[in-house]
Amino acid sequence: SPREHPSCQLGAFGRDQGSLASCRVASERLTTAVRQEDAASHQSGTPRVNREPIFNVPGAVLATLGVLIAVHAALSFLAPDDANWWVLALAFIPARYSGLANELPGGDVSAVTSFVTHMLVHADLTHLIFNSAWLLAFGTVLCARLGSFRFLTFSIAGGISGALLFLVINPGLVAPVIGAS
Repeated sequence: SPREHPSCQLGAFGRDQGSLASCRVASERLTTAVRQEDAASHQSGTPRVNREPIFNVPGAVLATLGVLIAVHAALSFLAPDDANWWVLALAFIPARYSGLANELPGGDVSAVTSFVTHMLVHADLTHLIFNSAWLLAFGTVLCARLGSFRFLTFSIAGGISGALLFLVINPGLVAPVIGAS
């Protein structure tokens, strides 16, 4: 037959005759349905539309990319001093946990939120493009495997873990950490 039913693929059924017969019936039904659809589109004069997506990127990955791009765009529209203040307020800075939280942009609020918000900020467009490319390449596969909720949870947990490790290795450092990589 021109198309095989998914259940006919190797290993989907046992090797007994009943399973092979079921596979043949399913394959014949699929072939008949495709032929009917082709005939209907031919009679109406409109070609059959293939609804396969060009890119098979999960919604959670696209949403994450959208947030990263939106944050970068919002920061790029600010005046340079305001943009720097926000980058530092969103960045993870280990010195916040050495008693300097109130002296840094964002204050005590950033001491709580920067474990996550540092992942949303990128140094420049190149940084954003490379992180987005890696997210598309690896996040798509991971999200397809884990599902959206677990992918987002894993991503956030990875960012928090990275910030905690950086804090343990560099206690009191006044340098900001930004980006999701």
